[in-house]
Amino acid sequence: MRRHTVVLSLFLVLAVVLTACGGRSQDTRLRMGLLPILDVLPFHIADQKGYFEEQGIQVELVPVKSAQERDALMQAGEIDGMLTDLISIGLFNRDRV
Repeated sequence: MRRHTVVLSLFLVLAVVLTACGGRSQDTRLRMGLLPILDVLPFHIADQKGYFEEQGIQVELVPVKSAQERDALMQAGEIDGMLTDLISIGLFNRDRV
């Protein structure tokens, strides 16, 4: 019984180690629509410091001049994400965008 437990434990440890050693198959690319407001500052800092690249994410920060322009880009599928408010999220969910 004890030998069975040791073998099973070694197998589980080996499985975890091999899973952790797996390489990334492909970088993730994201386009983020951002208004010129202070709330988006963390995105710009993370981009400048290379935090996205460290995680294997290629982020393109797309500047927009208005919420209307940002929302239109999102509806057209030209951006993958945006920093927005709860009202806009509710409207997007209502319209299934």
